[in-house]
Amino acid sequence: MVFRMRNTESIYRQMRFMVVYVAMGLAVIYFVEFIRTRYFPSATGSLIFESLAGMVFLTLSAPLISRAITQYKRHSQLVRQERSFLVENISFGIIQSDMDGSIVAVNTAVCELLGYTEAELLSRNINALLGEEIELFETLDVLPAQPSTARKDIDLATKNDEVIPVELVCTQYSSDDGKYYRSFILRDRRNELESQAIERRASLVFNSVTNPIMIASDNWEVAWCNEAALMMLGCSHDGVIGKRVMSLQRLKVSQTEREFIKNTVLKKGGWSGIVSVGEDLESSSPYRCTLTLIGGADNIIIANFDSIAELMEAKSELSNSRSIDDLTGLLNYKEFEFRINKDISTGVLSGGGRFPVIVFNIDSFRQFNVAYDREGGDCILNAFTAVLKECLPHDSYLSRLHSDTFSAYIPRQCSLSEVNGLVDKVKLRLTSPLNVDFGPVFITVSVGVDSVSQSNAPARRVISNAEYAVSTAKEVGRNLTRFYSSDISESANYFVKVSSELSVALKSRQLVAAYQAIVKASDFTLHSVEALVRWIHPVDGVRRPDDFIPIAEKAGLMPDLSRAVLDSVSADFASLSTKLDYGSISINFSPTVFVDSDFVDSFVAQVNRTYIPPQRLIVEITESTLMRDTRSSKMAIAKLREAGIGVVIDDFGTGYSSLSYLDKFNLDGIKVDKLMLQGVPQDAKKAEILKNIIATAKALNLYVVIEGVETAEQASFLRREGADYLQGYYFSQPVLLQDVDFDKGWELYRRPLLPSSRQDIR
Repeated sequence: MVFRMRNTESIYRQMRFMVVYVAMGLAVIYFVEFIRTRYFPSATGSLIFESLAGMVFLTLSAPLISRAITQYKRHSQLVRQERSFLVENISFGIIQSDMDGSIVAVNTAVCELLGYTEAELLSRNINALLGEEIELFETLDVLPAQPSTARKDIDLATKNDEVIPVELVCTQYSSDDGKYYRSFILRDRRNELESQAIERRASLVFNSVTNPIMIASDNWEVAWCNEAALMMLGCSHDGVIGKRVMSLQRLKVSQTEREFIKNTVLKKGGWSGIVSVGEDLESSSPYRCTLTLIGGADNIIIANFDSIAELMEAKSELSNSRSIDDLTGLLNYKEFEFRINKDISTGVLSGGGRFPVIVFNIDSFRQFNVAYDREGGDCILNAFTAVLKECLPHDSYLSRLHSDTFSAYIPRQCSLSEVNGLVDKVKLRLTSPLNVDFGPVFITVSVGVDSVSQSNAPARRVISNAEYAVSTAKEVGRNLTRFYSSDISESANYFVKVSSELSVALKSRQLVAAYQAIVKASDFTLHSVEALVRWIHPVDGVRRPDDFIPIAEKAGLMPDLSRAVLDSVSADFASLSTKLDYGSISINFSPTVFVDSDFVDSFVAQVNRTYIPPQRLIVEITESTLMRDTRSSKMAIAKLREAGIGVVIDDFGTGYSSLSYLDKFNLDGIKVDKLMLQGVPQDAKKAEILKNIIATAKALNLYVVIEGVETAEQASFLRREGADYLQGYYFSQPVLLQDVDFDKGWELYRRPLLPSSRQDIR
C-alpha cells in the first residue's frame, strides 16, 4: 500500500533549487547587459544580447537541470518504496480513509489485529468500524502547513466480536492532489494492560511482604521500595527514592564496607551479609541484607532485608549448648578450635611461647562398644572425662573431638617435662579401673602432643598434628605417647607424595612383576617362580616393595596393586611358559584384600580373563592374615581352590608358629620364613624346629617351601631333611623378565654356581 502524502522536505529542496536557478539566470543577464553598455554603448538590440545570454545560460545549465530532475524522481521513488515497506512491516495497524469515511488503504498489521482481510476492510466505512468513537475526530481541522492529530484509548471489536483495547491516533491532512484524508494508527494495548496489572499485583504482593525490599538501578539509586522498607528506614517515600541503597541514613555501613559490597556485587552478581539498622549502633537492629544483581536490559539491583534480631537472641541462648558435647559436657571440636584461635588472634602467643595441645585416644574402644553396647561405651567415655578433669589443670580447655578422642589445651607456656608429667598422671590414674555401672573397666590411651605458637597457627593444624602423632603411636603399639615433630611431618609428607605417585603409577602401568626362582630341593632344578612387585619409577628407577607396600596398604591401594601384578604376570606368561619348565607362579596377597570377599571374586574373574591356567597360580597369604578372621579366610580359600588356584601359607614362623591350626584350612603347602633358617644348620635348636615343621607338614599332606636359602650348607641340610622346594639368594635374586637370558637358561644374579644335582653340597 502507498500513502500519497506530501513530502515537504523534497518540496522545500526543489524550491531552493529554483530560487538559486532564477538568481543565476538574472546574474548572467545582468553581466551581459553590463558588458554591452560598457564596451558596446553604441550597440542596439539589447534584446538580442539578452536572448543570446539566456541561450548560453540554458546551454550551460541544461545538464545540471536534467540531473536534478532525475535525482528528484529517483528520490521520490525511494521515498515511496521506503514508506510502503515501513507501513507494511510496522507492528502498528494503519488505516487510511477519505473524509467520507471510505477506507482507501490498510496495512497487514491492522488486518491481523482485527481479523479482517484487506478486501473486507477496504469495503467498509471507518465510521461503522469505530462507531461512536469517530465523533472525536469530527472536529479536527487541517492547516495548510501542519496536520492535526487526536489520540484516545478505546475498546475495538474484531471480526470475531472479541473486544480488544487499543490506542487510537488519528491524523487529518491534505494530500498532493488537494484532497483531505485521515490516517488511523491502532496500537494493541493488551500486553501493556497485562503488564500494568502484573505490576499492580506485584506491588500489592511486595507491599504485603513483611521483609523490606528495595529495587535500585545499576548506579545504586533506589527506584522502588515497599512499605516494610519505609518502616525499617523510618522515613517517607520521597526520602528513599533516588537515594543510594547503602548510603541511606539508618543503614550503618562504613565507606570501606560500601566499596567492598559494591565490588562483590559487580564481580559475583550478589552479596549477603549482616548490617545494622537504626539511629545509632547501640540501639540498632541486625538485618541480613541480600543484594542481587539482575542483568539484562534493565540491569537492576534487588535489596532484600530480613530481620534476624530474634534469631540472634535465640542463637545467643543456644550458643552455649551448641558449643558443648551432649554426652560429656566438654567443649565440642568447633568451640575448642575457636578458643585456641581466639588466643592466637588476641596476641596471647605473641611472646613466642608454646601452649600444649594434648590428644588422648582410647585404645580399642570399638571392642568396648561391642562388648558393652553403646550405652556401656558412653559410660566409659564419661568416666574417662572425669579422669581428665581430675588430672589436668583447672584452667585447661577440655574437648571431646569425636567418638573416642579427647583433647586438652593448656593456655599457658609449659615445658616438655610438665607435659610429660601431665600425661603420665593420666596414665597412672588409668592403671586403676574406671568405676562404671556394670563393673570396673581397665582402659589405656594413646597420646599425641603438639604446641600452639604463632608459627604453626591456626588451631586446626595443631589439633590435626596432635591427632597424627596419636596415629603414629598406635602404629608402634598401644598406651604410648608421641610428640609431633619434623620427622613425623616429613613422614606424612612422604606418605602423601608416594601415595599420589603410586596412584598415577597404577594407572600408567609402572608396576610390573619381578620373578624369583623356586627350585626343587631334590636336584636344585627350576620348579616355579614367585612374582614380586617392582615399581619402575620414571625418575628413581626400580623401587623395591619395602618402599611403597606399607604406604599402599595405608592408602587403600592394595586391591589395585594386586590386580596390577596379575596383569603383569599375564603379559609375561607366554614367554615364561614357552621358555621355562616350571610348575607354577606364586602371587602374594595383602592381608587387607584377602578377607575381602568382593576382591577375591574380582581376582578369580580377572584370572579367568587371562591366558594363565588357574592351576598354574599359587596365592600366598601370611599366618596373621589367616587367623585374623578365620571364617572369612576359609571362605576366601574355598573360592580360590574352587577356581583351581592353590593356596600357601607364607612367612610361616613369624606369626602363630603353630601347625595345629593348619588342618582347619584347605591348604596346599607352607612357606617357612627366612628367619627360621638363620643360623641353621649350626644352631641345633632351630635345626630341630625345622625338622619338626617339615615332618608335621608332610603328615598333613602339605608341601614345604623354605625361603631365605643363602648358603650351600643350608641347601644341603634342607634337602636331607625332606624339604620339597627351596628359595633364596643362593639360587636367584628377583629379576625382571627382560633380564632373563633364555638361551642360557635361568641365568640370574645368583651366588656361586650350584654343584651337580647328583652330589651333596658339602
